[in-house]
Amino acid sequence: LWLNNSEYNFISLPSFVNSLKIFNDNILAFQDKAISQILFNSRVQINTSDGVPIEISNSNKVEGKRYITNSIGCKNKHSICESNHGIYFIDDYNKALYLFNGQFNNLGEAKSFQAWVKNNVTNKKWDPLNFNNITTFKDPINNEILFVNKNYSLAYNESLEQFTSFYSYNDVPYMIYNGEDNLIIKDNKLWLKNKGDYNMFFGQYKPFYVTVIANDNTGSDKIFDTVEFRSDSWNNDKLLQSSYDTLKVWN
Repeated sequence: LWLNNSEYNFISLPSFVNSLKIFNDNILAFQDKAISQILFNSRVQINTSDGVPIEISNSNKVEGKRYITNSIGCKNKHSICESNHGIYFIDDYNKALYLFNGQFNNLGEAKSFQAWVKNNVTNKKWDPLNFNNITTFKDPINNEILFVNKNYSLAYNESLEQFTSFYSYNDVPYMIYNGEDNLIIKDNKLWLKNKGDYNMFFGQYKPFYVTVIANDNTGSDKIFDTVEFRSDSWNNDKLLQSSYDTLKVWN
């Protein structure tokens, strides 16, 4: 940007780096519409003092970058989460949820959640007051990745490699694992995740429900004459006689 005759003129510059992450000892730079590898401390050949043999050593310097992709990127750095399985992130421009583990896996499409991703991913800047986008947290105790926005908290289980549930951790701006517990900061208070009474979230009772997709192959007609349901419900050490009170069926 420069000033010329009282008019503003703009120069098109390369996209800024939004975040740097480590994957397999490599530094990855996330930009709005691209992801690159920073070529740092590469192995180089060095001549010895007598000039005959060759030694292999680290360069101890940045030698440039190598683009992994120029069609996938991440504008919202708060949506990036590192795990032993790879790096999870959300591409705002393409409205996609990715896992990078050496290759790019579109989890939304692969796990049939692309409609939810498209409806909830925005191109707005995330901040803890307005919560206009998604932030991502890792729960190592339950081996889950949580994708949190103002209205939802979607859980992806890394053991099952599936999206498993929606939790009432929506509107949570910060979550961290301290080695023993998951700590949550919400409403100017510090909370312990998965502690206390069941279905109590931040001092409020949240009812639960389960949706079973019984006809995933929608191209075929099916008739269900009988629904069998088995369950044990407990209140501390007391076995209850009832569990679910409503069954709703639709097509």
